[in-house]
Amino acid sequence: MEPLLTPRQVAHLLGLPVATLYTWVYRRQIPFQKLGRSLRFSPRALSAWLARQAWPGASEGGAGTEGAPSKNR
Repeated sequence: MEPLLTPRQVAHLLGLPVATLYTWVYRRQIPFQKLGRSLRFSPRALSAWLARQAWPGASEGGAGTEGAPSKNR
């Protein structure tokens, strides 16, 4: 079994304030687990969630460049 992450650890990994993470939990926008009154996150579930958040083509390195003006004019 993988160790579960705390809200502070997840916020640090994602580079966002803990308050934002709690807002996402409240809105059910991010996968989480409750252990009694404690909030925890599965690294595996977070990885899958992050993969679903990616824009199509983002991993190909060319996303967002179609139709953009060239900087080398």
